[in-house]
Amino acid sequence: MLPAISLLVPPLPFQEPKLQVQLPQTPVTWTQSHEITWETDDPLGRTLSIQIYLSDNGGLSWETLSRDAAAAGSYSLDTTKFANGLYLVKITADNKQVSTSRISAPIYINNPGNNRPIVSLLMPYDSVWSGTKTLRLITAHNDKDTTLA
Repeated sequence: MLPAISLLVPPLPFQEPKLQVQLPQTPVTWTQSHEITWETDDPLGRTLSIQIYLSDNGGLSWETLSRDAAAAGSYSLDTTKFANGLYLVKITADNKQVSTSRISAPIYINNPGNNRPIVSLLMPYDSVWSGTKTLRLITAHNDKDTTLA
């Protein structure tokens, strides 16, 4: 009979960091400032970097709000600095080998005076442009308390 052999298997070196966040799980409306909080842990004790991002196009691109935030912390998102509309928030924990992210449900930012201006192209009417064209535009702003300069 062969002797029993026990093996201690270390965690895989490419385990992703653990990330717990307090982000909306269902669509919400935010005004003013909101606190976003998170906690992270790396199974192998590696140093983590935390990034916080905001997207106004459904996640096609991301604007960096904060780089290298603390492994456990919070970020105050001042929604008055952004135009009204739908946004997503993403938090990423990175240990230089593997990263993990959490993305919020849609957040509708709605602050008085923060609507985006409307720009409409009046001329030219052509669907295909070539050469030099003169553009004729009209602008409007639908915030009652804001005027365009």
